[in-house]
Amino acid sequence: MDKALLEKVKEIYGLHDIVSSERVQKGFLSENYKVSAGSQNYFLKRYRFKNGEKIKEIHFVKSYFYDGSIPVIMPVKTVDDKTFFEHEGSFLALFPLYRDCSLKEEI
Repeated sequence: MDKALLEKVKEIYGLHDIVSSERVQKGFLSENYKVSAGSQNYFLKRYRFKNGEKIKEIHFVKSYFYDGSIPVIMPVKTVDDKTFFEHEGSFLALFPLYRDCSLKEEI
C-alpha cells in the first residue's frame, strides 16, 4: 500500500497503531489489502465502481441485512461516521477480517 493511502487510513479511521499492510494477491479485478493494527486485522477493499452512490447502495443493503439479523460483515466507520472514503479517484472501505463465517475467530 502506498504511503499516502496508508496515512489516510490511519487518519480517517484513527488507526495510528498500524503495524503492517500487505496486498492480497488473490481476487479478480481487485486491489485489496490486509491491514494489521495492534491485535486487530482488517481488510481494505478498493471498489471497482467509480460512483460513490453505488457504494452507498451496497452498504445500505449490508445494513438492511445486518439489522434483520442476517450475518454480514459491516464496514468499519471512519471517525466521521462514514462507511467508505475516496482516495485518488477510487472508493475504499475497511472491514474487520475474520477467518470463518461464524465471525468469532480472526485471521
